[in-house]
Amino acid sequence: MNIKKNVFSSESERKVYKSLDTVWGQKFNLFSALPFTNIINVQDTEFTEGERRYLRSTSVDFTLCEKDSDRPLVSVEFDGLSHGFSRSGQFVETLQTQKDPNRKWKLDLKLKAAQEVFYPFYVVSYTEAYPFNESFQLSVLDGILSHVLQGIYLPQFLSERADELDDRLENNFSTVKEVYARIGESYSREDFIQDWITEKEIEMEYEFNPFAKKASELRVALLRKGVEISAKTEEWVDDPNDSFGTKLASGVQSRLEQLRNASQTGAHVVLEGSFGKVEKTIWVRNVSLPSIFTSDFDMTPSLVAMDIARLQALHEINTNSHRV
Repeated sequence: MNIKKNVFSSESERKVYKSLDTVWGQKFNLFSALPFTNIINVQDTEFTEGERRYLRSTSVDFTLCEKDSDRPLVSVEFDGLSHGFSRSGQFVETLQTQKDPNRKWKLDLKLKAAQEVFYPFYVVSYTEAYPFNESFQLSVLDGILSHVLQGIYLPQFLSERADELDDRLENNFSTVKEVYARIGESYSREDFIQDWITEKEIEMEYEFNPFAKKASELRVALLRKGVEISAKTEEWVDDPNDSFGTKLASGVQSRLEQLRNASQTGAHVVLEGSFGKVEKTIWVRNVSLPSIFTSDFDMTPSLVAMDIARLQALHEINTNSHRV
């Protein structure tokens, strides 16, 4: 019997905790190994007694909570054993392990319990949790968390700025409407409100998305060097090695099902300018929430792939550019 060197179950979990705390620790409280029932009450559920017994005895690797109230916002399970991930609310086991033969049952049960109360819960592994670039020290998981947090806080963010919207409607709407009228286009009150919401979404992105913040810093650095980006192309791409290959479904619902079941999703970015052309294609595993959280399918992994592709392209241009 002895005292452990640290409170984490593995050095990998300790590394992930340190990385997450560096990115999110100023805005949120990050907890490690919280009892599952400290996050979700499983007493009044339709689970079997055996399932409840397991949920009462298990813990969750990482949980982000509000700074003042410690209200749980999103939880993450790190799967270092089978290198799996959660897709549409189900655990996808990449490697089978004899150390924990019931691992899929356990993680699927945690995911199901979280879905019952509409709580965002993810399973990730090294691919998502470790930084993808030493220059940024950001991970795919950071990207996932940023988009989840934006979704959680957007209603509050807009509500707190309702007076600003009222003021703009009173003082600016008529002027903007006249500008559109001069070029022969209609512009309604609803259009003005939607433009305001889009503006606030961009503001919020810079507050909660470390990728967007870093990309903005790189654009400013390029401008100071006199480097301009004259053309930009961005597109999402499907994995040709997926089960459906290059055969895309014809119906909308069938196509959505393909997207939900995809193993990974990709983003392709092309930037052109005085530096020439830089292209980046990034693939991210389809770590996603089930459709109960979204209207059709979870776009988060696709958005994260695009965030990383943009950042990698800008980083390459900045690294290879000299002040002109």
